[in-house]
Amino acid sequence: MRLTFIPFAIVTSVLVGCGSDDGPAAITDETVQLNDYGVIRIAHDSDSAQTSVDAVFCDLVRSASAGAIDEQYLTAADSCTVTNDGSADSNAIVDLVCSDALPVQTISAGDNLLMSSTAGSYADLIKQTDGDTITYTTGSTLPRPPNGLALNIPGDTFTQFTSVDIPDIEDLEITSPAAGESLSRDTSIRWNAASDRNTSRVLLSASDADVTVTCSLVDDGRFDFSSTTQVSLGDLFAADTLSVRRQNVVSPTRGDSGLIIITSIE
Repeated sequence: MRLTFIPFAIVTSVLVGCGSDDGPAAITDETVQLNDYGVIRIAHDSDSAQTSVDAVFCDLVRSASAGAIDEQYLTAADSCTVTNDGSADSNAIVDLVCSDALPVQTISAGDNLLMSSTAGSYADLIKQTDGDTITYTTGSTLPRPPNGLALNIPGDTFTQFTSVDIPDIEDLEITSPAAGESLSRDTSIRWNAASDRNTSRVLLSASDADVTVTCSLVDDGRFDFSSTTQVSLGDLFAADTLSVRRQNVVSPTRGDSGLIIITSIE
């Protein structure tokens, strides 16, 4: 699991086989086996100056490695998909759910999840139950979160986590294409890179009348479409509709429980 903020230490060990190079591998953050995990999402919209915050906790039917869970939420690096539908924004925020790639049921992590900083309380996520589904939400949008935000999970079926650091949201500034300029297949896309490109992606969605391209990009500040993507887009591709989101994913663990913390700005 890609651990950037770890509230509790994990003891690791290396087992060495007698006279053999094919003994058990070292226990790493990515190979730690988890029985449950929680997903906490903080999404800020710059145009409206509003932030939505929600969470869900998932009990795995079978244990899975932390790395396998990470793969469900940290999107691919420098990968693009082209479709011939000219659809609207493919990066729109959708309902938060457990990954359907790993069989789970939602569980309780307590009645309220609290987020706060040195500036005081920021968010109180209240448990919502709908049949067998348990989720957490503030019930209304919030202003942009302050820096130095921390999360406290009281625990229930899901274990307790205290003072979990939430990454600060970094502003995203697109320098190419320029404002009012169409995105073509030859456009060099440029932006201000994230402070940690290993945990951050830029999610791009662009459409003209007939074609849509969606990309998940390493957040290093520069990207050019591959020759294969350029062929798929065609000579006439010129997208005036462009949606770009910066999304950061970190994943602290405690014992056999893990968190996926997703922060984003659009």
